[in-house]
Amino acid sequence: MNEPDLSKIIQNKPFFENALAAVAPSWALSRMQSRVAKQLFEYQAAQSNRLFAPKSWGTPAESSRTVRDRKIMMWESRDLVENFPDIYTALGKFSNNCAPTEFTPATGDAKYDALVAEYFHDWCKRADVTGRHSFRKLMQLALEMRPVDGDCGFALRQSRGAIRLDLIAADRIGNPNATESGENYLDGILVNGDGSPTAYRIFRLTKEGTYTDPEEIKAEYFRHYFDPFRADQYRGVSAFHAVINTARMLKGILDAEMVGSKFASQQAALVFNERASAPTRNLFQPNNSTLPTGQARQDEYSDVGTIKYMATGDRVEVMPSRPGTAFQGFVDHLNQEIARGLDIPFGVLFGTAGYKGPNVRAEFAQADRIWERHRGILSDKVLDPIKEAVILNAIANDELPMPPAISGEKPVQALRRAVRGEWRWPAKMSIDAGRDSAANLNEHRQGILSGQQIAAEQGYDYFTTLEQKAVESAKVSELAKKYGVPETAIQLTTSSLPSTPAAAAASGTEVGAAAAQAQAAATPTANAPAPAEMATSTVAQLLGGTKPMREARAKLAADRLSRSAAVRQRLGLQAATTNRIAAAFTRLSK
Repeated sequence: MNEPDLSKIIQNKPFFENALAAVAPSWALSRMQSRVAKQLFEYQAAQSNRLFAPKSWGTPAESSRTVRDRKIMMWESRDLVENFPDIYTALGKFSNNCAPTEFTPATGDAKYDALVAEYFHDWCKRADVTGRHSFRKLMQLALEMRPVDGDCGFALRQSRGAIRLDLIAADRIGNPNATESGENYLDGILVNGDGSPTAYRIFRLTKEGTYTDPEEIKAEYFRHYFDPFRADQYRGVSAFHAVINTARMLKGILDAEMVGSKFASQQAALVFNERASAPTRNLFQPNNSTLPTGQARQDEYSDVGTIKYMATGDRVEVMPSRPGTAFQGFVDHLNQEIARGLDIPFGVLFGTAGYKGPNVRAEFAQADRIWERHRGILSDKVLDPIKEAVILNAIANDELPMPPAISGEKPVQALRRAVRGEWRWPAKMSIDAGRDSAANLNEHRQGILSGQQIAAEQGYDYFTTLEQKAVESAKVSELAKKYGVPETAIQLTTSSLPSTPAAAAASGTEVGAAAAQAQAAATPTANAPAPAEMATSTVAQLLGGTKPMREARAKLAADRLSRSAAVRQRLGLQAATTNRIAAAFTRLSK
């Protein structure tokens, strides 16, 4: 603890205080006491003193002291996860939201994409060097190990002509029971003069807990998965480092409260009297008992129970209820601390009971950003390097052909294109699936979002979906022809039945062609005469006789056609068409 230097207060005393001390010593002493008090108890947030003294020294990120702290936190975090459900549930959030669902190649050649996808998906089923786990399960294990231990790694090993993955736990990267050795050895990692890792020292852990057979794996064959928060950090620190004390305290409180609640539930009531001992009489015996004076007990029955009359000094109390009314609020506060320490929204980690819609959306949106950050770390450090190594190794072993060359493309550029692709992740968290779907469709129609972007948010590939949709549509068309039924009887592609011929024709699989044909059938061609012209030529042929007779007949026909709705309906003509025909009659009559 650093003591303040009070001599500086005397040395920096203003000159007029010396004169004041000569005239009024008590006043000068009072001023000096006030200055000392100010120095001792001034604002503590930004200045250091005897109450809030700064650390006088620090340790590098990978010093022996820090390494010891990191290992202790790793063991304590493991114990915490195994014994405390509130902490264990956090690991499920990491693995359920950050583990990739599939890899979609994007080389620019659809046929080559299909070859790569088929090979990689088949490799994922046999990715584990021990043959126990799939690639996706290995990623889930890594996502659950890294927050607890601080880090883990994947050793890339050749097995049966293909690359296999060996998942290495944090306590096997270096020997946690051994001390540091060598300036360029940092707790399991060997570095060069520039600080770049050159190799990782991996130990075998026997079932008795002994570390044997150290193996140095070159850095290019080892993918180290950790999330550093300092630039000079080589090993990861448990994600629970900020919540270990709070979580252990909460666990102890809950355990004690459960014991207290169990004890309280076993007690019926507490009876107090002046002698602090059980009385000779029993207050809870039936009515026929008597008091020490020989008188009968004066007890009465109410509708719900017995009314007891007790002697002076006797008092009966029931056990207080446990937990108390303020207990839940205190537990929520500690859970809030745990959620903040793990950087996971409270509602996502412990549930959104009592939340309203906007609060839940805000929590889920924040969680999606957090999952996106962890997905990026996993992709950069593990997924992308492993994917590239697997695909390039398959090309080198002729299990995959080289991608078809593009004009002017060099072989190196073709290989870089061969490993292009995107990882698919679990769908975003949402409480408004319908609302989000409508918004996505709107943005897709306006060109703001592509179909691939929308599909990626839901965790699937858009082009694969389109191809599957085309296969299903072709099957519907085939079944419709086979059984002589309309396609809409098998599959309705719209939300309601069509109300026009064009809409009815567009309800099948060939939407564009059917709609175009229906529209062409309903619309006159450019060379065909308009209805008014056809009516004019027909009337000109039928009307004969003298000019007055033709004028009378034309006028009568025009009037009837323009006024009669029944005529228009029978002819299937619109009002504008009948007006043109009436005008033609008028012209012919002149």
